[in-house]
Amino acid sequence: MTGAPAGLRAPVQGLVWLAAYAWSDLVIVWTAYGDRSLPRRWRMAEGRAMGEQVRGVRQDAMTVTTPGTEPVARNTFRIISLAVGALMLTACLWYGTRLAQDIGTWLHQPDWPYFFAGLLHQLAQWWDSLGLPGQILVTALAVLVLAWGGLSVTAALGAVGVGTWALAHGRGIATFLQDPATATRSYATNATWEQVLLDGADFALTFIPGSALGLGTCAAARTTAESVALTRAARREITGLTEVNNLFAQRDAAKAARQAAEKRLKDAIPPGYTMTDFNSKKLGRTIKRLEGAGYSRRQVEALRTAAEQAATSRSAERRIAEYIGERGGEQALARRGYEIPESFHTTGPSTPGPGSHRLDGMGVKPDGSQIVFPEYKGGTAKVSTTQVPTRFEGPAAQATPAYVRDRMLTDPRVAQYFHDNPHMWQSVKEGRTRLLIEVYSTPAPGYAQASGKTYFSLTPQVIQAMEETMATL
Repeated sequence: MTGAPAGLRAPVQGLVWLAAYAWSDLVIVWTAYGDRSLPRRWRMAEGRAMGEQVRGVRQDAMTVTTPGTEPVARNTFRIISLAVGALMLTACLWYGTRLAQDIGTWLHQPDWPYFFAGLLHQLAQWWDSLGLPGQILVTALAVLVLAWGGLSVTAALGAVGVGTWALAHGRGIATFLQDPATATRSYATNATWEQVLLDGADFALTFIPGSALGLGTCAAARTTAESVALTRAARREITGLTEVNNLFAQRDAAKAARQAAEKRLKDAIPPGYTMTDFNSKKLGRTIKRLEGAGYSRRQVEALRTAAEQAATSRSAERRIAEYIGERGGEQALARRGYEIPESFHTTGPSTPGPGSHRLDGMGVKPDGSQIVFPEYKGGTAKVSTTQVPTRFEGPAAQATPAYVRDRMLTDPRVAQYFHDNPHMWQSVKEGRTRLLIEVYSTPAPGYAQASGKTYFSLTPQVIQAMEETMATL
């Protein structure tokens, strides 16, 4: 429909997109519901959680792809829908009231001027006509149907118990609905103590939480709470995933800016020079050579500006890639139950990272059982195999115990943390808190991948050096 008028093309495209996205979303949600490896109750919870995820993804996509339009357009649609819904509800209430009057007259029963009271009376008569065997059979069948439909057996027992209680007391409820004052006086006058006790026990067993059939209501409430918890957890997962994916989009934009800056520099480089001559280390000497070769001040400044822009764009791209690894790793640590001390939180893509001779991060289990020192890698970055000198253990490569022990001494945040938490330092020295190293890689949009788990302990030299540093704080 490329050549069709916009007034015709836009609605048709909108309908096609709506059908395509609705179908794909339904397939995703249905797949979550249909995971046969899970119990039925868990499948229902997974399906509901997946539905929330899909809705959140669509909302995030609209917000990102149409900035400024969303969420204004979505809120406008809500207001219009609310107005139309209110108008339709008013019309339905008006028409429904008139229709209900005709239905009530048609279903009027002798001696029962109120339709619902008469219906309860008839249902109570039917229930009593079944006899005890028939009532047991109907109750069992109702529980079976509800359990087959997705409820747990306990919840089904609770729901059916409430229904059977209403049927068994249908005559009394109908009388109360028709004339509450007379029904109350009649019960208070004619009921015996035995009947009052039996009615109270019957009500307690049916409705009070913790009773035999009331457990069903509690189980249903717990199921709902678990579903809400799953949904909230799913939303947190989606929020973290969206953040990382947005960072990759920023990285792609920074990469494009870096390539454009390098192309401008390459096109401006005079004969006899290469890109290497204009890197950060050689730029000063290259500028002096250009000035000595007779290039004008304007030409030299243009080359300096182009070189600095190329260096800045390279630095920005590299920092975003580092930050992707940091945020992906932090999210992975949070999912594994680690708490990150405040001083080890990432600072954002626009500020420098931890710096040299420092650890990438630190995660502590709330119960103090483990402390992890992660190595964050984002994008195409890999763990370096180049060995660097350490204070006590000679050359060591990244993500090795000797390397991490040395960085624990050179990173002032570690000594400050143990100084502020002496019980944790004592637990580390005594071996009750296990220390480990893990590599968290975020090479592409998605969640970070953990690898290379290595447990280690502190050497006597490191413990002594750490305590000496802590003593100066």
